[in-house]
Amino acid sequence: MSKKVNWAEIDYRIRGRRTDWTKEELSALEAGLAKLPDMADKADAITIPQPALARAEEADAGDDGDDAT
Repeated sequence: MSKKVNWAEIDYRIRGRRTDWTKEELSALEAGLAKLPDMADKADAITIPQPALARAEEADAGDDGDDAT
């Protein structure tokens, strides 16, 4: 017999892929999420450069594609 899944404990990226929610599952999910504490005031914003996510103009800066030979 399989164990019942607590969807509030499942990663939000996995929950987002699920499309066939029953009313009971949705209400259990909402109840589980409501129990979580609000940690927004304790969060720190960090910025880390992500070159792979740069716009095309920024990535191509300095490379015009012409060889100077």
